[in-house]
Amino acid sequence: MATTGLSDRRIYNPRGCEVNAVLHCNLRCRSCSHLSPIMPPWFADPERVFHDLSRMARCYHCEFVKILGGEPLLHSQLTEIIHAIRESSIAQRVVLCTNGSLLHSAKDEVWSMVDEIEISVYPSNVIPNDRLEDFRRRARDHNTNLSVRLSPVFRESYSELGTEDGNLIDRIFHTCQIAHVWRCHTVHEGYFYRCPQSYFIHRLRHAKPEDSGDGLEIRDDDFADDLRRHIDSAMGPAACRWCLGSVGRRFAHEQVPRRQWAELAKEPTEALLDRRLLTELEGDINEESHGKVRLEDGPIPDAWTKS
Repeated sequence: MATTGLSDRRIYNPRGCEVNAVLHCNLRCRSCSHLSPIMPPWFADPERVFHDLSRMARCYHCEFVKILGGEPLLHSQLTEIIHAIRESSIAQRVVLCTNGSLLHSAKDEVWSMVDEIEISVYPSNVIPNDRLEDFRRRARDHNTNLSVRLSPVFRESYSELGTEDGNLIDRIFHTCQIAHVWRCHTVHEGYFYRCPQSYFIHRLRHAKPEDSGDGLEIRDDDFADDLRRHIDSAMGPAACRWCLGSVGRRFAHEQVPRRQWAELAKEPTEALLDRRLLTELEGDINEESHGKVRLEDGPIPDAWTKS
């Protein structure tokens, strides 16, 4: 992805930068791309979030900041996290991503402080339609956009065994919509990552993500040139050895016991790959690959509520 420079030399990402309020989750979605079902409880420090983002803002601006995890509503200081993002001036908009299961108990300030709340609904965790209508009412009351996305299918996100095939690693990286289309830059604990997997996969492998070379340390000086080279590098992150990018094998969403979660990924990359999709995305990386359906103002389909 080529970066776009602003007139003052700052780098502009026309999509969003991600901040993880927590790493863990109250759901156990198989092949969660943030590996949240097996992450230990962890809570972002609002002061650290402000410190990192305000330093980033000197040379980087994005269209919006996404707050996610894990499930961000598990954080007791979520309003402080939102305030820290606002005060950093790194973006004009703030989007909260949630599975919706705890949203009914969210403070009014959460609704009023963000520009959009994006709910991902899964067949195993369907939100009752009366509760969904209440969410829509609260969104209107607080002048907040509400997006509801039905996610009936997932894709394999990573392989425990990975691959030694350098050509395949390059192909997965160059077709990765996360890195090149959705541009899911991630700021975490003093480092900037081109994608969230550059942090999470190393963390899963009991390595220090900051020692992997996949993250760029956020500094007090003007590091715009280093940041631009980091973002535009034609070489994929080291995590790509285990990551399936956008081309993992597709399967129906399910939740699995935490103790079995990693076991299901104990196959080599080659066995978990959707080779047909890989070839298609090599022709057009902008093709839709994940099968998420945006729900407009209507109810969740009966087939979901009865599952």
